[in-house]
Amino acid sequence: MYASPIRVSARFRDEAGRTHRYVLDGLVLLRKPRALRLDVHHVLGGERVMGAGSNDESYWAWIGPELSTLWWGRQRHAGRACVDPMPLRPEHLAEMLGMHPLPAGSGSLIGPAVVGDGPFDRVIYLGRQADGLFAVEREYFIDRDPPYLIREIVFHPSRARPVDRFVETTDAATTGSVRTALNGYRPAWPDGPWVAHRITVSWPREEGLLELKIDAWRAESVLSERAFERPDPSRLGLRREIQVDRRCDDARAGPSPVADD
Repeated sequence: MYASPIRVSARFRDEAGRTHRYVLDGLVLLRKPRALRLDVHHVLGGERVMGAGSNDESYWAWIGPELSTLWWGRQRHAGRACVDPMPLRPEHLAEMLGMHPLPAGSGSLIGPAVVGDGPFDRVIYLGRQADGLFAVEREYFIDRDPPYLIREIVFHPSRARPVDRFVETTDAATTGSVRTALNGYRPAWPDGPWVAHRITVSWPREEGLLELKIDAWRAESVLSERAFERPDPSRLGLRREIQVDRRCDDARAGPSPVADD
C-alpha cells in the first residue's frame, strides 16, 4: 500500500462545450494491482471537489460542484467499444503513476512487439476489436539505455463501429487516445523503485489535460478496505450518476475481454 500528497492541475470540457480549470491539492492511495483512490480539494483547503478510484470490481471519477457528476463502470467491461467517455479513466491511472510493470501480454492483450523509434523502444500491444479484427491498444515509449524508464504511454480507444470491407470509418472511435508523459523520475523512497513524480495526461480530441505532481511516496501498512469503495454520489452532494458501460450488457456489443493483471 502506498500513499503520497499530490498537486493536480486539470482542464476538462463538459457536454455543453464549456471548459473548466482546477488547481488542487490532495492525496493519492495505491494498492496493486487495481485499488486506487485520488481525492483532491482547492489549494486553500475545504471540501473535496474532485476524485477518482478503482477496485477489483469497478472504477469511478467525479467532479463537483460545476459538473456535479459521478461516472462509473465495471472492470470487466473496461476497454470495450461500448463504454461511453468520462473525464478521467481511473482504470488506467495506477499504470500512469508508473507503479506497474509492463503487461504480460495475456488475456485481452497480444504482445509485446518492439519497434526501434529514435532514442526509445516503442513497445506495442494489440487488442481484439468488436469486429474480430486486431488493432493497436497500447503503446509504451521506453528508454533504450538503463534503467529503461517509461517516458510515454498511449492508450488507444476501441472502435465503436465495425470495419466495413477493411475500410475504417472516420467516426469509428467513441473517444480519442489518452497520452501520458512521465517525468521527474527518482526513487519512490530510499533504495526504492524509480517512479515518475511529474505526470501529464492529455486527451487531445476532448481537449482535456491532467497534470499530477507527486510529493513523496510512503508505505502504508494498514488502511481500511472502505478507502477503496465506490462512493455514494448523494453523500458527495452530486446531482448526477452516470454508468458509462450501461450498453455493454447488450450481447450485440461483443464478448468482454479477459482482464489482464
